[in-house]
Amino acid sequence: LFGGVVGASLLGFLPVVRAWQPRLRPPGALAEAEFLASCIKCGQCVQVCPVEAIKLADLLDGFGVGVPYIEARNQACDFSCDGLQCVLACPTGALTHELN
Repeated sequence: LFGGVVGASLLGFLPVVRAWQPRLRPPGALAEAEFLASCIKCGQCVQVCPVEAIKLADLLDGFGVGVPYIEARNQACDFSCDGLQCVLACPTGALTHELN
């Protein structure tokens, strides 16, 4: 049982070992370290995205599991988004209209 818990906790290092590439974050995201510390993985930004461009990271992202990202080659932000609803929906300020 203890080995299983330790093994599961070490899965977060998987992306580090395989040279994890940084993800494109939603508009208004803070600097990566601040963003990861601020985001509570609530998914509000995903729910309000009119073009469904924002996704949540899965287990392959290790410590970033549940954090929002955009795969621009599949679906990028679009001009149909008139007010950056994702920024307005973020309860923690991890996405902001302020310049970094």
